[in-house]
Amino acid sequence: MRAIRTSVGILFALTLAARAVAAEDYPSKPITWIVPFTPAGQADTSARMLAKTVGEKLGQQIIIENKPGAGGIVGAEIVMAAKPDGYTIFYGSSGPMGILPKLHKTISYDPVKSFAPIAAVAVSPLVLMTAPGKPYKTFPEFVDYARKHPNALTFSSVGIGSTQHLGAELLSISIGTKMIHVPYKGSAPAVIDLLAGRIDVAFDNYLPNKAHLDAGKLIPMAVAAEKRLTSLPDVPTIAELGFPDVVMSSWSSFAAPAGTPQPVIDKLADAFLAAMADPAIIKFYNESGSTILEGVVKDKARDFYISEGERFKRIIDVSGATPE
Repeated sequence: MRAIRTSVGILFALTLAARAVAAEDYPSKPITWIVPFTPAGQADTSARMLAKTVGEKLGQQIIIENKPGAGGIVGAEIVMAAKPDGYTIFYGSSGPMGILPKLHKTISYDPVKSFAPIAAVAVSPLVLMTAPGKPYKTFPEFVDYARKHPNALTFSSVGIGSTQHLGAELLSISIGTKMIHVPYKGSAPAVIDLLAGRIDVAFDNYLPNKAHLDAGKLIPMAVAAEKRLTSLPDVPTIAELGFPDVVMSSWSSFAAPAGTPQPVIDKLADAFLAAMADPAIIKFYNESGSTILEGVVKDKARDFYISEGERFKRIIDVSGATPE
């Protein structure tokens, strides 16, 4: 029995030693970031911009893999089940890491227990947009039309439980009407239908729609933020227009599978801190209408998940949003 205990102890010590060596050499090969949405949206664009800089800080290539589905749950499950060695990282946005765990009665993962938080990166307020062919061009016109046509207008989102979904449900409640939710697997396909007039309105981030807004192909009616965006200074906030409770932003974060060695998490967090202080990254987020979250890494990122989850739960209760 003593020999067995000794063997187990030696094996455990060797395992710890091997993990320590692996962490010391990390990263020794390319790292994969799982982005749970389609290419060309806010998440994908931001991830690719950050991947270049974070990769430079780590001295290793970062590969982006888009794994859309179920509002981000598909991507979360892939990373949760991955080997906890720091080579598979989740781009955890506000949907899969904040809203969906509160919206669904049962879900396959827990944002805090199933992952090792690395960094919460930035917050991006949503813009309410429509196409020029609609019978409303301003927010007051939209509110008047929506109230006169309940259950007639459609709104898109990047999936059930996304900030786009929750923001529009909150807006519907606030203005006293009801709209029809049409979920997509990402921002890009949703915008195609918005441009074509097949969708009536949409909440989305500024960055992936900048070219359409600049060209007049989409009209920004209002911003769901406490203050106007510097990138859209002439567009009023919904709060300014009489609905102070309609404030909704998406956010981005990065997390590894639970059980990832702490030295690996430390290296990744340090790389993100350095990347977020890079002038090119600061410029990118400023121009995209986003606010960088400074120093929100590791335990602070975990606390961020918890507090945001509680905030989204309150909004879900008020808005009456459901998974269906």
